[in-house]
Amino acid sequence: MILGGGDIKYIMVIAIYLEPIIFPLFLVITGLVQTLFLIYFQKYKKRRVAPMAPPIFISVIITNFLFFNGFYPF
Repeated sequence: MILGGGDIKYIMVIAIYLEPIIFPLFLVITGLVQTLFLIYFQKYKKRRVAPMAPPIFISVIITNFLFFNGFYPF
């Protein structure tokens, strides 16, 4: 199982919190941050899996920063 029950609920709460126009940007940033986390955990920590909640939280912060500072034009 790739996504746990908590991750799905967390993403649902974030979907309610974020505006619908920036949710696709959030998904892209989450994918990139999660990829970096996986590389870190596989290379340096020697684990096969990585937690998903910290990258999601970081992605929300990055998405809000980009949107409220005018870097995301829509």
